[in-house]
Order: sequence, then structure tokens, then C-alpha cells
Amino acid sequence: MDMGSVDNPRGRVRGLVWTTLVFSVFTNLLMLTGPLFMLQVYDRVLASRSEETLVALFALVALLYGFYWVLEYARGRVISRVGARLQDALGAPAFRAVVARAARRTPDRTGGLHDLDAVRTVFSSPVTLALFDIPWTPLFLAAIFIFHPVLGWVAAAGGAILIVAALLNQLLTGRRVA
Repeated sequence: MDMGSVDNPRGRVRGLVWTTLVFSVFTNLLMLTGPLFMLQVYDRVLASRSEETLVALFALVALLYGFYWVLEYARGRVISRVGARLQDALGAPAFRAVVARAARRTPDRTGGLHDLDAVRTVFSSPVTLALFDIPWTPLFLAAIFIFHPVLGWVAAAGGAILIVAALLNQLLTGRRVA
């Protein structure tokens, strides 16, 4: 490990974050596989009663879902590698700070090494990947509006209900959890 990477932990993870972003673009595009498959079944297969078309579409969808699984797995591994690299880059300085504090007999109330482990855990959690998916929400909502405006309003109302439910849950249970 070179000393420049220890001084700049952001530089050690920048490429991995960009890789995760690129994987996120493709995984979110592949999320449209199911709805597009159903549209093709209703539009082509049911109209023509063609079993060959259904089998070909199903094979294509199975292949695309396979690509989706591989990209999603890789995306999760790459973003968890970000947390591991941050922990690796910041672990030695954090350990030295904990030892220096112990040498001065100052109690360590912050748990510096535990905090560093928490940072790694955050990057390994699905929540971090969800942050990469949030920008795609308006695009998917716009696509639903293109299919039919009523479906778009139903999807927007459903999303609003989920947001309100999450906020209410936080307000009603936040004090008890804290």
C-alpha cells in the first residue's frame, strides 16, 4: 500500500464508487425487463397466439434476469469493498489515536474503532445501494405516466403513501427507539 492512499482515503474509493454507479445504470435499466416482457406478451403473443414468440421472449427475459443478477451481485461486492478500503485506510490512524488517548489516560467515550467498523457496515448494507437507485425513481414514474396517466397517478399516490407511512413510523416510534 502506498503512503499517498493512506493520506487520501477518498482517492482509494473514487473509482469503486464510479464503478458502482455504472453498474447501477445497467441494473436499473434491466429492472424494466419484467414490465417490457409483459407488454410484449400482451401485444405480440396473445394477439398472434404464437408459442414460438413466447418461448423466444421468455428465453430473452431469463437471460436478461441472469445479467441483472450478476450485475446486482457485483454492485454489492464493489460497494462493500468501498467500506473495506475506507476501514483499511483509516484503521491505522484511528488505532494510533485510540492508543495515544489511552496513554494519556483519557477515557475513549467515542469508540473510534467501533465507529470505523460502523462505516464499513454502512457500505455493506443495501441502504447504500438504494441511494444509487433513488435518481431513477422519476424516470420510472415518467415511464409509467407514458403507459397511461391513471397508472402514473396511482404509482405517484402509492409512492406518496409509502413516504408518509415511513415518516409517521419515524415520528411515532422514534422516541421509544432512542
